Amino acid sequence: MTTLDLTIVRGKSASFDIAVTTNLANGSTVAADLTGASVEFTVKTSIADANNLFQKTAGNGITVIDASGGLLRLDLLPADTYDNGFRDELYCDLQIYFPTGSYVYTAGAGKLSFEQNAPVNFANS
Repeated sequence: MTTLDLTIVRGKSASFDIAVTTNLANGSTVAADLTGASVEFTVKTSIADANNLFQKTAGNGITVIDASGGLLRLDLLPADTYDNGFRDELYCDLQIYFPTGSYVYTAGAGKLSFEQNAPVNFANS
C-alpha cells in the first residue's frame, strides 16, 4: 500500500494524477492493471469513522486515464473540500475492486490536508 497524502486549498478545485502499483512476490513494483476494476476514493474524519464525508468513483470524480498502466486522475471540487467542519486534516483511502469481485486492494491511504485560502489585500498604491 502506498502512502496517499494530498494537500489542497480549502474550497478550491484540485486534480491529482495517481499511479496505482502493486508489489510482486519478488519485491518489485509494477503498474496495477485496472481493466474492468471499480475505483473508490473515500474521505472520513478518522479511520474508524463509519460515515464518509464524501466519496469519488470512476465517472464521478475519478477518471481512469490508462487502465493497463494503472493511471487515474482524481478531481476534487470546491464543494468536496469546503464544508468539512473546517478540520485541517481528514483520512482518505483509495480502494480498487477487481472484476473477480473477491479481491479488494487498498492502493493508498493517508491524509487529505487543507491549506487556507490566502486573503487578498487591495492596498492603495
